[in-house]
Amino acid sequence: MSALPPAFRPRGAGTGIGSMPHTGVAECVDAAVSACPDLPFWPTRPLAVPAERMIRQWALGLPGVAEAPLAWVGRDRAPGRAALAAEAAGTLEPFLRVLASHPAGWLKLQATGPVTLALELEADGRRAFSVPPARGPLALGYAARVRSVTTRVREALPAWKVLLVLDEPSLASPAVAEGPQVALELWRSLGATGADVTGLHCCATPPWGLILDLDPQLVSFDAIRDGDAATDDPAFRRLIESGSAVAWGLIPAAGGQDGADPDPGPLGPDALADRLLDLVEWTAGDYLPEVLARSLVTPTCGLASLSEDEATRRLELAASVGSHAWALAGLP
Repeated sequence: MSALPPAFRPRGAGTGIGSMPHTGVAECVDAAVSACPDLPFWPTRPLAVPAERMIRQWALGLPGVAEAPLAWVGRDRAPGRAALAAEAAGTLEPFLRVLASHPAGWLKLQATGPVTLALELEADGRRAFSVPPARGPLALGYAARVRSVTTRVREALPAWKVLLVLDEPSLASPAVAEGPQVALELWRSLGATGADVTGLHCCATPPWGLILDLDPQLVSFDAIRDGDAATDDPAFRRLIESGSAVAWGLIPAAGGQDGADPDPGPLGPDALADRLLDLVEWTAGDYLPEVLARSLVTPTCGLASLSEDEATRRLELAASVGSHAWALAGLP
């Protein structure tokens, strides 16, 4: 992909991954915008609205994909359309209307990634990922859908800049390890997304060698679990040296097994800022100011398993870290 634009320097801004626990549209959008003022994100409600679940949102009504069950059947049997199904985009227009009343800046969108989508959809009893006659047309329809969303955002908010993050948990799948060239093919077939910055989120342990080949402009991952391993990985370090931005997942996302909101530990802005600086310094060395300027702070994954209040609290915590890190580093 192209180099990271010089204008994208979030300086540790906080944002969300996507999913939220809310049932109401207005409450969900308000939390995503108000808790993350420097980088508001388009939220989804997977627990309340099945069509907003990760795979279903991006597969429902896609050309070639049957609805019940979701599977590739070919465009002759399921013509579909590029735009998201209306029931899958319930928060999009309200999100855009709220941002229209705010000063223009950067906003974040997210989409299920092409590799994960191709692995989750079946084609004649096999994964579409491993069926070339399904994989190619699926990738073309998916790319058109991504561009339809970014185009709608630009129509509604022409002064805003767009960060699009593709959610690829299945990059860690054995099927991808056996066929990394297929993953590369799917990403390359995406072409221009219409976003100013296009990134990749992997909540599984990231295969950094493959991600280096995919060459996203931003990488997002669980830095609580995988931060130290990433900073020691030559492929991750090369990715950052080449100019990629990083969304460090430093805020726990999980809820308790009994549905309660567990205490995420003694995590305050100062402790998180110290950890962020440790990871950035280990990765960047003398280039700490530049890499910190290219950094975001996020939860490790979506927040749908939490209560509404706790999800908002953790987003606010993520949003507070960057300024503390900047001050702790003694940077202007």
